[in-house]
Amino acid sequence: MKRFIALAGAVVSILAGLLTANVPSAQATAAPSISVSGGRFVDGSGAAIQLHGVNRSGAEYACAEGWGIFDGETDTDAAVAAMLAWNINAVRIPLNEDCWLGINGVAAAYSGRNYQNAIISYINRLNAAGIVAIPNLHFSAPGTTLATDQMPMADADHAPAFWTSAAQAFNNQPTSLGQDDPVTQPHSIVFDLFNEPSPPGGDSNANWQCIMQGSGTCGGSSYAVASMQSMLDAVRATGAIQPVLTAGPDYAGDLDKWLANPVADSLNQVAASVHIYGLPLDSPLRTTYSTEIPPVAAQVPVVVGEFGDTNCTDGFTTPFLDWAWPGNTNGTNVSTIAWAFNTASCANDPSLISGSYTNPTPTAYGIGVKNKYLLLPVFGSGASQAPAVTTGAATGITSSGATLNGTVNPEGQASTYQFEYGTTTGYGSVSPATPGSAGSGSSPVPESAALSGLAASTTYHYRLNATNATGTTHGSDQQFTTAASGGGVCPVSEDASMPPVRHSGYGVASVTTASFSPPAASLLEVEVNALQASIGSGLTVTVTDSAGDTFTAGPHLYGTAAPNSVWLFQSYLPAGHTGLTVTANQAGTRKGTLQLVARVVDGAASSQAGAASATVNGSAASVNQRGTITTTTSGSRVYAAAGNGDSGSTMTAQAGTTSIDVWRDTALSGNDGATGRATALTGTPGAATFGWTASAANPFAWAAQEVLPAAC
Repeated sequence: MKRFIALAGAVVSILAGLLTANVPSAQATAAPSISVSGGRFVDGSGAAIQLHGVNRSGAEYACAEGWGIFDGETDTDAAVAAMLAWNINAVRIPLNEDCWLGINGVAAAYSGRNYQNAIISYINRLNAAGIVAIPNLHFSAPGTTLATDQMPMADADHAPAFWTSAAQAFNNQPTSLGQDDPVTQPHSIVFDLFNEPSPPGGDSNANWQCIMQGSGTCGGSSYAVASMQSMLDAVRATGAIQPVLTAGPDYAGDLDKWLANPVADSLNQVAASVHIYGLPLDSPLRTTYSTEIPPVAAQVPVVVGEFGDTNCTDGFTTPFLDWAWPGNTNGTNVSTIAWAFNTASCANDPSLISGSYTNPTPTAYGIGVKNKYLLLPVFGSGASQAPAVTTGAATGITSSGATLNGTVNPEGQASTYQFEYGTTTGYGSVSPATPGSAGSGSSPVPESAALSGLAASTTYHYRLNATNATGTTHGSDQQFTTAASGGGVCPVSEDASMPPVRHSGYGVASVTTASFSPPAASLLEVEVNALQASIGSGLTVTVTDSAGDTFTAGPHLYGTAAPNSVWLFQSYLPAGHTGLTVTANQAGTRKGTLQLVARVVDGAASSQAGAASATVNGSAASVNQRGTITTTTSGSRVYAAAGNGDSGSTMTAQAGTTSIDVWRDTALSGNDGATGRATALTGTPGAATFGWTASAANPFAWAAQEVLPAAC
């Protein structure tokens, strides 16, 4: 990591004689071929593979610093045997593009063919010992700048050339299994295209698009960037068929928009990469990996290419590995690669070992990794697999019911599924009463169960279980809380999808919630806490749906540009919008911390009542106009909008009438909509009258809708 250290990638053209140099003889323990099949890595026989490995840092920095290729004993049988003693089946190798390409003044002894030969020899040794290799482009730099550190984006000057060379090298040489047909027996390698993208602005749609498909100086870059797509294209142009990893922004810390920003691969050999660290370094997914990773892992393999504790403990690592490897078996489609098998600081780097590389002593953090890895299967090597299970988020939550969701991969054997649920992790109830069939395929199958008769305002635990002839897999525990009787406030994403975003310098601070889908027309409340001085001025909140439609949440109801202030926004959400995310963005030269909470206040049912629209002609400036909608349900809310192209128009509840909620209707495009704070209706159903004041006697257009209080 040496984010502080770092990670790189692989490969330039190499002479045929070099390609076969230092290739160890094939062994019975040689690493299997590896490819992507749906949400799994699989071997040549189609059996599932889940990687549990480590990073071996050094080749990204030693060469550029002019004192070596590796840092410590690396490419020896004894050093590899020390890894095997931990039951490691994958090693990620950070690389340096300048050293591989032999450019920008790197000493000849540590660059070009000498560097390539050393990396190829090490990967061959790993493969021969039964270990999958993951070369990674870690250190890079544009133009004539020497690559001595990580960059926010891969550079167009050298990164595609690097991957062309790397892919040619491993596509053309004999594999560790002694075969030389790359189409039928590829080298046991996964290409990690770029270590940690980190353009300014964090987890924004623009950054995801730049990282995956961008060009030029997108993402605020000062140099021409190479996208994941351009690097993948360079790999595939050589005929190489190995899987590739692509990562998102925030130092590969975000995963929420990975599925929405795919790279095009005709071979369908793309997996997702994400990095997660414990405190104090921290990562966006530190507290939310159990909910954010499964939706992606249900469709493609997910590789946690770096993880670890940065406080010399295993406090984050052990619970994380227990989740990734439930029951010490495959089950989550998540591969785990710890940082790093290096004798360095257990905190800053962090390091798994101390002492020598051939007889290392685990650090306190390393003990947690080693103890877990020793319990795991090496690969499975064609053995039958228990079903792979992902417990998904509950939907359609009301005061008395909910729908449980998840996916089951039967792993090629007839499988059944059943949800367990209850008010504790002891569960006690199941649905369906008789286990349902999940089929016998080899891809994830969505399953669900509708619950009824639940208690209001109660938290329920649930998980999805599946069984085939090999065994039973228990999905992770999830929970939901039923609504209060008659409605209530339903949290969509408390504290967003991550801890507060902290900025030690000046710039843009942004935080985004996890994706959610309101069950019907609803009111969205967004609360932004400004936890440090200067946050507030320039704060905006946007809502984006799965179709890519984005609008600004509003109106801004209260909040001032002051330390520790709370800003509140509200928006009406018409029915039919799904996959929503909410982003709070602090623009300008401000610094501090944002904490975001989004809530659906009302939803699940709605009805139209009264006139949906009308035109009212004003007779004089500053006139009051009224509209009326007849409500049908006690405690419902009415949302109304009006506009006449007059920037001075405002909307109010008329004196002596029922107060109403007000929203800006996007359907009134071209008109200035009046806005106001939402206030719940009380009392019995009946006529709700609202009005507006204008400074010009123009025709008014208005619309109103009643939203029932059948919360969540």
